[in-house]
Amino acid sequence: MKPNPVPLPDVNLADLDVFERNEAWGMFDTLRDQDPVHWTEEAGGNKGFWAITRFEDIERIDKDPATFTSTKFTNLPASSGAAQAAAARLQRCPAPPLRGFPARPGPGDR
Repeated sequence: MKPNPVPLPDVNLADLDVFERNEAWGMFDTLRDQDPVHWTEEAGGNKGFWAITRFEDIERIDKDPATFTSTKFTNLPASSGAAQAAAARLQRCPAPPLRGFPARPGPGDR
């Protein structure tokens, strides 16, 4: 069964309830098709995060830590062992601007 697409303005990866209900798949389909390097704002004073949704882009980031690194900010909690190693790999996506990808207009610029 293919997930229902979600209109791009309605994509909210910060809504954890969508993940609990296992309903996020449509958002990821939309992002892969329309905005594969997507910035998600977070409420409550958090800065937000990048979602990289195409395999080729994820692979490129993973193979080039010198370009894609988060040196000033990460919103991943500290952990230990295998979880910490996995989190370290995920931290390679910096807060804006995301170097190495073409500049993209913000939501208000579209």
